[in-house]
Amino acid sequence: MDTTSDNKVTGNMILYDEVLTVLPEGVKAVSVEEYGDSLWSQTGRINAMDANSTQTSYFLKYVSDEHGEPQLEGEYTGMLELYNTAPQITPKPHPFLQLGNLASIFQLMTVRNLGQWDDSWTSCFARLLKGLWELDSKVNGHWDELDTAMENTLTKVIPRLIGILERDGRSIKPCLIHGDFWESNIGTDADTGNIYIFDASAYYAHNEMEIGIWTVDHHEMQDKVYRQAYAKQFRKRVPKEAIVRQGVPKGADARQGALNDLQDLIAKYGDEHADLSK
Repeated sequence: MDTTSDNKVTGNMILYDEVLTVLPEGVKAVSVEEYGDSLWSQTGRINAMDANSTQTSYFLKYVSDEHGEPQLEGEYTGMLELYNTAPQITPKPHPFLQLGNLASIFQLMTVRNLGQWDDSWTSCFARLLKGLWELDSKVNGHWDELDTAMENTLTKVIPRLIGILERDGRSIKPCLIHGDFWESNIGTDADTGNIYIFDASAYYAHNEMEIGIWTVDHHEMQDKVYRQAYAKQFRKRVPKEAIVRQGVPKGADARQGALNDLQDLIAKYGDEHADLSK
């Protein structure tokens, strides 16, 4: 059993002294335990007592290797922006730390690079998709069919399908989104019933970008009822039923699924005379 001997914190996970320095004043860590599942990091929970002897918890994440610092800096920045915008559903993040070759942060999250500001959602979306394509090619190798589909999507489909939202006096108000909003990144406090969001990949986007991930087959939120409930809160944009799906997982099935989606979009909207109202 790993413990921090100087602070006599028990548990099955290492709690570095540097982490204790960013706990709020008066809070004393009692124990630390592995908590939650993550493919890219080690996550845990610090069980503590505050200055009023009330039990409280802090969630901890360790990410190693060279990508740890930029990942956690992005996570902290995104979660802080969400907390400042919607504190009733967002846990307050605490600063990330550099611990030798190990980075640490207080919340549950997984975030990508936030990217640069862009006044146009059309070009912003194209840049995000192109970046994903380039990363996929670097990791999995080039695939001629996918490369051709991506080029057609970037040069023909996106300007027509998304560009229509910024023509003829239309504009898109940037919306802060969670960025990885699915059932595993939503939790309910067992004591209060309050709902919380975490593990964000927050950035500013068209608000409907938030629900694209709900169409992924392995997510429970693919059920149409979730999109119907969302539509009650946000008016649908035109073209109303067009959704560009994101292919995130690595592997042949995911790449084939992404290719199928892109080819379907190209067939529907690749022609300059395509009916964008459908």
